Formats: sequence, structure tokens, C-alpha cells
Amino acid sequence: MRWTLLPLLLLTVLRRSQAKRVQERVPLFRLTRQGSWESDGSNATDSPCEVLPATGVTTLILENRSLERLPSCLPRSLRRLDGSHNLLSTLSMRDLRHLPQLQVLRLHRNRIAAVHWSPGGPEGLHTLDLSDNQLATLPPCAGSVLSSLRVLVLAGNPLQALQPRTFACFPALQHLNLSATALGRGAQNAIADAAFAGAEGEPLATLEVLDLSGTYLERGESGC
Repeated sequence: MRWTLLPLLLLTVLRRSQAKRVQERVPLFRLTRQGSWESDGSNATDSPCEVLPATGVTTLILENRSLERLPSCLPRSLRRLDGSHNLLSTLSMRDLRHLPQLQVLRLHRNRIAAVHWSPGGPEGLHTLDLSDNQLATLPPCAGSVLSSLRVLVLAGNPLQALQPRTFACFPALQHLNLSATALGRGAQNAIADAAFAGAEGEPLATLEVLDLSGTYLERGESGC
């Protein structure tokens, strides 16, 4: 069986890729002044817990802090977190269980080589940016782990293949960015049958945009 992509999916955006790369350099959000705190731009490894307010923070930027893990002291009120340009090697949804209001998580350009879609993460998370990390594979995805996730950005990772139902635990997924990955390089069947199927094998009906530009795929094949 060949995998079929939904008619609405955008498979090739090569002519827009240059503009998109410029756009990706624009900060996803800015720090609010509502009891917020921002990195001073140094590469200090000291814990931000020493200066981070305990409450009232909704948006937090922790770029370039040489962090190997996200601080456990992050306030429960946090809705947007940017931990880009650090040294994180893994990401587990369970490690975010103390952030029930988190909606946007940006971990661009870390060293993340493994993710765990375990239950217990923030139920309202709708945007997850893991671009330019070191993800060569994605783990099995079962159940509705992140039921609110609408945007998943995996651009720039060394992904070479997708297993069946790789994204099945994201039933609300609308925008999936797999651009500039290694899909199609050295793998005869880079995208398995039902790679974009739901938990019961049904197509991901909410998926509207699938960006495969800049990969090694020579042609689109079809059906879930």
C-alpha cells in the first residue's frame, strides 16, 4: 500500500523556502513585561532560578544559557517558553507536567537527539518547534498525548525515515514542517505506509500543510 497525502497538503514550497528561512530568524514571540525575566545574553551556566520570579510570568526567553535541561523552577503561569540555542539533548513531555498552561515551546537549535511523547505533558500546548536539532528518528506515537498540538516544526533535523503512525498522538495537527530533513536519503521506503495516519489508521483529517521542501524525496507517493 502506498501512502496517500490529503489533497489539501502543501507538498512543495521550494519557491517560498528562501523567504521562509528569513522568517524563521524572526523571534517567535517577545518577552512580556508582566513580571517577566529575560536572559542577559551571556552563556552563563548558573541557574535562572536565582532571579526568576515565582509567579506572574507568562512569556520567558532562555536563549544562549548553555542549559542542559529546562529548569524545574519555571512558573506554572508560563504560556510561552523559548529555550533555543542551548545544550538540551532530550525532551520528555512528562518533564513539562509542572507547566499546565504552556502553549508555545520553542527549542530551536539545541542538541536534542531523543523525544518521548509520554502522557502527562501540558494539555494546551499547540506549537512545538524542534527545528535544527539532532533527531535522526522519531519514537512510536500512540494515543492522544498532545491533543491540542496544531503546529510541529522538525525542519533541519537528520530524519531519514518515518514509521507508521509517527504522528498519531497529535489528532489536532494542522501544520507539519519536515523541510530540510534527510528524508529520502539512503532509505528506499523513507515514508512508511500510514506514516500520516491516526491512532486507528484513519487519515489525519486536520492536517492542512505538510512541508517536505529541501528533502531528498524525489516524488510524492500516496494513501494512508
